[in-house]
Amino acid sequence: MSFRVEDYVFSFNQNRISVGLGVKKLNGADMTEEDKKIIQSYLEDMGKWEKAIESVSQLLNEIGLVASRPAFKETYQAEFGKIRYDIHVSQKPGSLNRGVLEGNIDLTYEERERRRLVTKASPGQDIQLTVDEVEQQAKNVLKWRSLKKFLSWL
Repeated sequence: MSFRVEDYVFSFNQNRISVGLGVKKLNGADMTEEDKKIIQSYLEDMGKWEKAIESVSQLLNEIGLVASRPAFKETYQAEFGKIRYDIHVSQKPGSLNRGVLEGNIDLTYEERERRRLVTKASPGQDIQLTVDEVEQQAKNVLKWRSLKKFLSWL
Protein backbone atom coordinates (compact mmCIF):
# COMPACT_ATOMS: atom_id res chain seq x y z
CA MET A 1 0.00 0.00 0.00
CA SER A 2 1.61 3.24 -1.11
CA PHE A 3 0.68 6.76 -2.09
CA ARG A 4 2.37 9.94 -3.25
CA VAL A 5 2.70 13.14 -1.23
CA GLU A 6 4.53 16.03 -2.87
CA ASP A 7 8.02 14.70 -3.72
CA TYR A 8 7.70 11.48 -1.70
CA VAL A 9 6.16 8.03 -1.95
CA PHE A 10 4.91 6.61 1.35
CA SER A 11 4.40 2.89 1.82
CA PHE A 12 3.11 1.02 4.86
CA ASN A 13 3.25 -2.62 5.87
CA GLN A 14 2.04 -4.68 8.79
CA ASN A 15 4.75 -5.57 11.32
CA ARG A 16 2.99 -7.94 13.70
CA ILE A 17 1.34 -5.41 16.07
CA SER A 18 2.79 -2.20 14.60
CA VAL A 19 2.95 -0.58 11.16
CA GLY A 20 6.18 -0.27 9.22
CA LEU A 21 6.85 2.79 7.11
CA GLY A 22 9.05 3.38 4.08
CA VAL A 23 9.43 6.74 2.35
CA LYS A 24 11.42 7.45 -0.77
CA LYS A 25 11.89 10.48 -2.99
CA LEU A 26 10.27 10.41 -6.39
CA ASN A 27 13.50 11.50 -8.05
CA GLY A 28 15.52 8.79 -6.26
CA ALA A 29 17.84 11.29 -4.56
CA ASP A 30 19.32 10.68 -1.11
CA MET A 31 17.26 11.64 1.90
CA THR A 32 18.49 14.54 4.02
CA GLU A 33 17.81 15.68 7.57
CA GLU A 34 15.41 18.23 6.06
CA ASP A 35 13.49 15.40 4.36
CA LYS A 36 13.29 13.58 7.67
CA LYS A 37 11.84 16.70 9.36
CA ILE A 38 9.28 17.15 6.56
CA ILE A 39 8.16 13.53 6.82
CA GLN A 40 8.02 13.60 10.63
CA SER A 41 5.95 16.80 10.50
CA TYR A 42 3.62 15.24 7.94
CA LEU A 43 3.04 12.17 10.12
CA GLU A 44 2.43 14.35 13.18
CA ASP A 45 -0.54 15.90 11.36
CA MET A 46 -2.29 12.52 11.25
CA GLY A 47 -5.72 12.59 12.82
CA LYS A 48 -6.29 16.33 12.48
CA TRP A 49 -8.62 15.93 9.48
CA GLU A 50 -10.67 13.33 11.32
CA LYS A 51 -10.90 15.58 14.39
CA ALA A 52 -12.03 18.52 12.23
CA ILE A 53 -14.73 16.43 10.53
CA GLU A 54 -15.92 15.09 13.88
CA SER A 55 -16.13 18.62 15.33
CA VAL A 56 -17.98 20.10 12.33
CA SER A 57 -20.38 17.16 12.28
CA GLN A 58 -21.10 17.54 15.98
CA LEU A 59 -21.69 21.29 15.56
CA LEU A 60 -24.07 20.79 12.62
CA ASN A 61 -25.91 18.10 14.56
CA GLU A 62 -26.22 20.27 17.69
CA ILE A 63 -27.66 23.25 15.80
CA GLY A 64 -30.09 20.97 13.99
CA LEU A 65 -28.86 21.38 10.43
CA VAL A 66 -27.77 17.79 9.90
CA ALA A 67 -28.49 14.60 11.76
CA SER A 68 -25.45 12.36 12.01
CA ARG A 69 -25.81 8.87 10.62
CA PRO A 70 -24.76 5.98 12.89
CA ALA A 71 -22.07 4.77 10.45
CA PHE A 72 -20.55 8.26 10.32
CA LYS A 73 -20.58 8.55 14.11
CA GLU A 74 -18.91 5.16 14.44
CA THR A 75 -16.15 6.14 11.99
CA TYR A 76 -15.33 9.41 13.73
CA GLN A 77 -16.00 8.57 17.39
CA ALA A 78 -12.50 7.16 17.90
CA GLU A 79 -9.63 9.34 18.98
CA PHE A 80 -7.12 9.96 16.22
CA GLY A 81 -3.76 11.57 15.89
CA LYS A 82 -0.17 11.57 16.98
CA ILE A 83 -1.07 11.45 20.67
CA ARG A 84 -2.17 7.83 20.09
CA TYR A 85 1.02 6.72 18.36
CA ASP A 86 4.75 6.39 18.85
CA ILE A 87 6.18 7.47 15.49
CA HIS A 88 9.85 6.83 14.68
CA VAL A 89 11.45 7.77 11.35
CA SER A 90 15.12 7.11 10.63
CA GLN A 91 17.66 6.00 8.12
CA LYS A 92 19.39 2.75 8.95
CA PRO A 93 23.04 3.44 9.79
CA GLY A 94 25.28 2.05 7.07
CA SER A 95 22.31 1.55 4.74
CA LEU A 96 23.24 1.23 1.10
CA ASN A 97 19.91 2.80 0.09
CA ARG A 98 20.24 6.39 1.26
CA GLY A 99 17.17 7.36 -0.74
CA VAL A 100 14.81 5.64 1.69
CA LEU A 101 13.71 6.57 5.19
CA GLU A 102 12.21 3.81 7.29
CA GLY A 103 10.08 3.98 10.34
CA ASN A 104 7.69 2.32 12.68
CA ILE A 105 4.35 3.47 14.01
CA ASP A 106 3.09 1.82 17.15
CA LEU A 107 0.35 2.46 19.67
CA THR A 108 1.41 4.27 22.81
CA TYR A 109 1.18 2.25 26.00
CA GLU A 110 -1.85 4.30 27.10
CA GLU A 111 -3.65 3.77 23.79
CA ARG A 112 -2.87 0.07 23.79
CA GLU A 113 -4.37 -0.26 27.29
CA ARG A 114 -7.40 1.87 26.36
CA ARG A 115 -8.10 -0.38 23.38
CA ARG A 116 -7.57 -3.46 25.52
CA LEU A 117 -10.33 -2.23 27.86
CA VAL A 118 -12.68 -1.23 25.03
CA THR A 119 -12.31 -4.55 23.23
CA LYS A 120 -12.24 -6.53 26.49
CA ALA A 121 -9.05 -8.25 25.38
CA SER A 122 -7.24 -10.44 27.85
CA PRO A 123 -4.13 -8.97 29.55
CA GLY A 124 -1.65 -11.01 27.47
CA GLN A 125 -3.43 -10.52 24.15
CA ASP A 126 -1.69 -8.33 21.56
CA ILE A 127 -3.50 -5.20 20.42
CA GLN A 128 -2.67 -4.59 16.77
CA LEU A 129 -2.37 -1.25 15.03
CA THR A 130 -3.51 -1.85 11.45
CA VAL A 131 -2.09 -0.55 8.20
CA ASP A 132 -5.57 0.64 7.19
CA GLU A 133 -5.90 2.87 10.27
CA VAL A 134 -2.52 4.52 9.72
CA GLU A 135 -2.72 4.76 5.93
CA GLN A 136 -6.16 6.39 5.96
CA GLN A 137 -5.05 9.04 8.44
CA ALA A 138 -1.80 9.62 6.54
CA LYS A 139 -3.72 10.15 3.30
CA ASN A 140 -6.08 12.57 5.04
CA VAL A 141 -3.19 14.84 6.07
CA LEU A 142 -3.37 16.41 2.59
CA LYS A 143 -7.03 17.26 3.19
CA TRP A 144 -6.18 18.73 6.59
CA ARG A 145 -3.42 20.89 5.17
CA SER A 146 -5.68 22.12 2.35
CA LEU A 147 -8.39 23.01 4.87
CA LYS A 148 -5.88 24.81 7.08
CA LYS A 149 -4.58 26.78 4.09
CA PHE A 150 -8.12 27.69 3.03
CA LEU A 151 -9.03 28.85 6.54
CA SER A 152 -5.90 31.03 6.71
CA TRP A 153 -7.23 33.00 3.73
CA LEU A 154 -10.43 33.95 5.58
